[in-house]
Amino acid sequence: MDEFHRRITQEVASKKARLTPREIRLLRTYLGFSGVEFAAVLDVTPETVSRWETGKKHMSSVAERALRLMIFVRDPIAEYPLQRLAEVAQGEAVPLRMRLRESRAQWKAEVAQAEPAAIAAEEAASRNGQDGGR
Repeated sequence: MDEFHRRITQEVASKKARLTPREIRLLRTYLGFSGVEFAAVLDVTPETVSRWETGKKHMSSVAERALRLMIFVRDPIAEYPLQRLAEVAQGEAVPLRMRLRESRAQWKAEVAQAEPAAIAAEEAASRNGQDGGR
């Protein structure tokens, strides 16, 4: 039955026309979000989600694309850590530095720890064509 639901939601998410209010609700509930949780994920109010799902307001194209993308890149969830979501996107924007290493015919990703000042200096050097000998 899970495969059946997945195929239905992927077909709905793949259609070219805008999503209907019932389709928005179908995709949201398939992903396991309550209206409040979905609003937090998309950084809108719960009232906005309700308006989308009742047809009182059209979903923005950015929000609609994000919803469609979630259908293809994530499995349905039973519980979403809203506390974690409340902690992200705070303060200054800092790029995430990753280090990729090959290990036994597969890749491993590691987060490279760097101070914001070091990151800023590295970015300034690369803009000036000085990549530090790399």
